[in-house]
This record gives sequence, structure tokens and C-alpha cells, in this order.
Amino acid sequence: MEVDEEINTIRAVFLKGEKLGSDISFFFDSEIQFNFENSKYSAVYFEGVSAGYSKKCFDLSEGKLVTWRLLLSRQDTKKYIKQALLGLGWSLGGVVFHPSLIASIKKDDQWRVYDGLGYRYGLFHRRKIIRSQVAPTFIPEEFLHAFFQGIGRSLWYVSKGSLTQLTTLIMLFPLRHLADLWRGVGVAVTFVGCVSYDELCALAVSSETHIKDFKAGVFIASESKEFNEKETLAMRGLASQLLIDSNNISALVLKNNLQKKNYYEQIQEITCLF
Repeated sequence: MEVDEEINTIRAVFLKGEKLGSDISFFFDSEIQFNFENSKYSAVYFEGVSAGYSKKCFDLSEGKLVTWRLLLSRQDTKKYIKQALLGLGWSLGGVVFHPSLIASIKKDDQWRVYDGLGYRYGLFHRRKIIRSQVAPTFIPEEFLHAFFQGIGRSLWYVSKGSLTQLTTLIMLFPLRHLADLWRGVGVAVTFVGCVSYDELCALAVSSETHIKDFKAGVFIASESKEFNEKETLAMRGLASQLLIDSNNISALVLKNNLQKKNYYEQIQEITCLF
């Protein structure tokens, strides 16, 4: 399957989940199961469910998200916390957003929300950011890295595997955020798959001074539960080749006890390993 075909499949699965999530009654029906018929795309499907459900909660509660956490109270949804947060970020990109909306969510989880928000902005509002050369003023400084990582993920989807289009888009953004953009590209490339080793290496070369950030994104995605659900052996092999010794890197990450650090500090340390 080609990159653009896989991207179209992922989008279709997301929209199917979003449609289910927007039907608020599903929460009360224990007969409805959230696992998508193709388990390879279950994570994408639930991200869509969360996006639809979050938007519906927001609409029904006059601009609040008081019932959003109910989404994770069922046994069949608890393993999808990351997707729930990314989906929440996506939905908040379509409303009048203020950081106070998610202030009750712990900081590391807010990172995921801003990543999801950035992904939506990258799809629908990137021209505005390119023109102004700044992020929306409501994005807190501490989450700008997450926001632009989300935009980076979106750029791979927008370019549909075209390296020329991708690099052209990236260079239009503020230089200070290129590291975050390339890390996001690394995450998206690895998750989507359908690239050859030569194409993966060409992406790494194109990232130039941000090659460590690109590799960090590849590593982060290849170590994720979502990748393990979706992965093909070929893509895992390519990621390992690019990272040279990812098993040793995994050991170092565990040895450094990164779970005690906040999420961005973890990313910085992972990046330094390359």
C-alpha cells in the first residue's frame, strides 16, 4: 500500500470513530464496543470517538467539558487514554478555546491535548501561522513544543509522502519551531508506515540539523502501544535500522528513569541519545 492510500484509510477510520462519538447515547449502551473491526486501526478509531464525544460534551454543557472524563470510565476504553487526549485536542480546535478548559488535566496529559490541537491547526489553519510566524496567543509557552509537534505530524499527512512538498511546507514555519516539526514528522512517518528504507533515510537527511529530532520522533512512535497494534514487521525493521541500536536506546531510556521527568524533558533526553 502506498503512503497516500494508507493516509486515506487512517482518515476514513478516524471519521467513522468521530461519527460514533458524536452520538452521545453510545456512552450509555454497554452493547456498543469500541474496538474497530480491524484492530490495526483501533487507536485511530478511538481517537475519532474521543474527538466526536468531546465536541458533543462541549456543545451540551455550554462550553465546558464536565462530562468528558466519563469517556474513559468504561472497561473497553481505559487503554486508549493517549488517543482520548489527542482526540480532545482535535475537538478543541473547533471551538473557542482557552487553557482553563483543560486546567484540571495533569500537565503531561495536557501535552497530548496540545499535540492534538496542533495537528488540527496544521490541517486547517497552517496558513495563518505561516503568515504571522507565531503560534496562536492562547497556547501557553510551556506547550508550544507539543503544539508544533502536532503540526509536524499533520504536515506528513498533508504532503502524502512527498518529500519535496513536506520540506517546502516545513521551511515556511518559524525557524525556532523546526525541531518540533521534524519530531512530529518522525512520529507520523513511523505510524503511517509504507515507506522504504531509502525514503526513511532521505527524510532523515532532509531534516539536516534537526536529524536528532526526526530520529527521536521515529523512536517515540516505534516504542508506542499504538505502533505495536498497527505495526508491520517491515516498518519496525526500518525504524531499527535508522536508529542503529534502538534496543540499547530503550535500555538507556529505562536506566535514566525518564518516567520521573515531565514529558518534554523525556523527549529532550531521548533526542540527546542520537
